Amino acid sequence: MNMNLSPEKIKKNYELLSSFMKENDLDVFYISSFDNFLNEYVPTEECHRYYYTGFTGSMAELLVVASHFDSAGVKLFVDGRYHEQADKEVDSSYCHVQKCPFHPDIAVYMENLLKELQEIKGGALNIGIERERTSLGLYESHFLNHNVSAFESHRIGEFVGYKAYPIDQAGSLLDEGLGLSSFEQKRERVLKKDQALFINAIDGLSWLLNIRAYQLPNQSSLAAKAFVTNEKVTLFVDDMSYVDESILSKYEVILSAKASMETFFKSQENVKEVLFDPNQTSFGDFEILKDFFGDKLHKQVNLLTRFSSIKEEAELKLIKEAFESGDTAIFNALNEIYSLYEANEKVSEKQAYDIVGRSYENEGSKAQSFKTISAAGPNGSIMHYSVPSSEAFLTKGELYLLDSGGYFRAGFATDTTRTILLGESATAKQKEIYTLVLKGLLQVQNAIFPQGTLGSQIDALARSAMWAKGYDYAHGTGHGVGVNVHEGCFRLSPTSLIPLKANQVGSIEPGIYIPGYGGVRLENIAIVKKHPEFEGMLCFENLVWIGFDHKLIDRSIMTEQELIWLDEYENECLRRKRSFV
Repeated sequence: MNMNLSPEKIKKNYELLSSFMKENDLDVFYISSFDNFLNEYVPTEECHRYYYTGFTGSMAELLVVASHFDSAGVKLFVDGRYHEQADKEVDSSYCHVQKCPFHPDIAVYMENLLKELQEIKGGALNIGIERERTSLGLYESHFLNHNVSAFESHRIGEFVGYKAYPIDQAGSLLDEGLGLSSFEQKRERVLKKDQALFINAIDGLSWLLNIRAYQLPNQSSLAAKAFVTNEKVTLFVDDMSYVDESILSKYEVILSAKASMETFFKSQENVKEVLFDPNQTSFGDFEILKDFFGDKLHKQVNLLTRFSSIKEEAELKLIKEAFESGDTAIFNALNEIYSLYEANEKVSEKQAYDIVGRSYENEGSKAQSFKTISAAGPNGSIMHYSVPSSEAFLTKGELYLLDSGGYFRAGFATDTTRTILLGESATAKQKEIYTLVLKGLLQVQNAIFPQGTLGSQIDALARSAMWAKGYDYAHGTGHGVGVNVHEGCFRLSPTSLIPLKANQVGSIEPGIYIPGYGGVRLENIAIVKKHPEFEGMLCFENLVWIGFDHKLIDRSIMTEQELIWLDEYENECLRRKRSFV
């Protein structure tokens, strides 16, 4: 499907939605960035928000304000990762981009707009939402005090020519020889007697059942929802044809149509308590659950993530294996790019992107864990640059930023970023920003900190050196990594109040971005570990061993300790034959 919608078509889609809103007496319509599983990474053709904005970033919120308000139009809320990208992609004549500092701030900005509109109207707003694509958590935090009309998602998609992303692969059970805890063992940890779980988050479900499926882009998870009791597991799927026989033989599988789910829930009278995550359950599914279970429903934020984020030893072993393969793929790809450059070949962003993809496949990758960022020169300042160009070339004297990840045999995500310079001589500015980012990475990677330390406290370690030089970056320093490349219960950012816990896995990725000039990001992934000597203290065990570009390092602005850490790191990369020195 051609997703290069023209500005005229996008504006026409907005006009169609405005007419729909007028017919249904709506003041505001909320359009989600998610699919029916509330996924973060959604194919462009599956993302309804794209059809009304042209914005291709993975995360944003969209409110469409009716024409009877002076502030009518499309309101797109983006965090710091997408400020520059939104300016480039969105037609400002009818779509206003509201730039928020960090993603949690979007909630505040949206709420402020709704309050302004409510004051103008003099009463509760009439708000439309997509039943299957709006989480209950968002509904309760933003729309609970308004008059909400929930529409089937396909109705919103039909008049813009939306077509669902095709699923053509069957999911299957992981090889039991991998040493992972069985589903039954995991269920004992998360489920008490007479309890049931309703699961909408596909990465959590795939973790719990030890299932992997590569049915959706950048996912290793089965495209299904589930109802789990002490006796059995029931999976809800859109089509039986994409479920492997090994799953059909072990679990009950039924279609996820509303009528089928209602029939099934009628048979669950003996269940005394149903747990669900409001942030991972759609408003539509909650309505169905409420009709049958009423007071038996109990919200539990991070229903499965609080368990899956604490990795068992077998999982850590497999994750380490995956990063060994991922490291080799990245190192070989960068060497190939270097070789083409030295042979005076012109290398485009798209060509480099394809080289990286082939390199991952050569190391056994089953899929990419997100769309590779291959950004040359000025495009490196677009933090989530997602459209590598055949017309943008890696140029002598400019920075090249590569952010990539894959899924290997056990279906755990990898994620690593390196920035390099093509050419032998870096400018003073390039050295400064690269070295400041490197200092931040080394400070966090080698930190020792007490149990209970918050993500915001660790985040500050990555920024302190660049703050002293007037730099900062508008994204978090780290996110959790698991079956999905972004996993909850681990977050390093200025706003994170989440304490770090032993055996969590997460990223460390400071950066500096200068629009029109370029960007530097360096990202390693690490395990939170109990310190081997100091009781009550934690530290990080690094998982990524790919050398840095020493042409870009100004050792004179590094501390003596940072130089020791750097040399130790490079020596290990050299031992593993993945150093550029």
